[in-house]
Amino acid sequence: MGAGWAVDLEPTGVLPAPGRVRYSGCVQATMIAGLLGTLAAGSSATAPDPVVHAVMACPAATSEAHRPLLVKADEQVEAGQDAEAGRTFVAAFDAMDLGNQVGGTGKFTADRAVTSFMKAWEISQDVAILQEAERYVVRYLDVLDRGAQQGCVVDRKWGEDRLAEIRDLMPKEGEPEPEAVGPDAPKPKDCPAVPAIIGVDRVGVALVTVGASLFVAGTGLLVSGLVLPIDKPQALTITGAVVMGGGVAFIIPGAVRLGTWRRNKTRARLGVAPWTGRGLAGVTVSGRFGAWR
Repeated sequence: MGAGWAVDLEPTGVLPAPGRVRYSGCVQATMIAGLLGTLAAGSSATAPDPVVHAVMACPAATSEAHRPLLVKADEQVEAGQDAEAGRTFVAAFDAMDLGNQVGGTGKFTADRAVTSFMKAWEISQDVAILQEAERYVVRYLDVLDRGAQQGCVVDRKWGEDRLAEIRDLMPKEGEPEPEAVGPDAPKPKDCPAVPAIIGVDRVGVALVTVGASLFVAGTGLLVSGLVLPIDKPQALTITGAVVMGGGVAFIIPGAVRLGTWRRNKTRARLGVAPWTGRGLAGVTVSGRFGAWR
């Protein structure tokens, strides 16, 4: 307190009756003790309560609902279904408790989800998949902020780095989006599924080809029967002649079809001519049969 107190133990100057000595200092000391007791009682009654700071603890993880979804996502990755796997990893993350989401399990799941989305984008070049990955990473960072408010220790660096990487791959304003490829890409119209010969009768080509093959084979048998020193060459010669005749039977109608075929007011030109050589005989087929498309 600001005031000072003194104790005066000198006699009062008046002599009392014998056996009764009084000192004013005794009275003053008693008053001081009473005042100090009153002040102490008053201060203890009005003193503020001590401040207690409560420390929030990160919520404990108790749910296991995400584990079957992680198994399913791994199966989709093995099957090459990358976009579907990314979405399943996101579903597994959403099924976790906050403690798992902001911890190692959540970061592992987020990394697998983004990796699957990026792989799917590299194959298809579909910007919608990049946008899906971007939305998920932004939401992942929001979950980390919510966890930090509830006492969890979080690390935003991985999420911020991946978000920057995804946004760098996004088409800039005015830049055309890359064309989608893969099974989801639009297929061209009016495109034949298999190669086709145009400008010529395919049946005629087939007949001439088969006939020429038979004629050459028959010629080989016929010549072999004539020049080789074997027993009973007549059988080989007769067989060769029959096969040659079959070849001619195919060549003639095929040549007729090709000769009468018209495409864009033009005629297909075909020439068939026999040829012979020393100990050999055959047929030559020539012409313009069209083009492959």
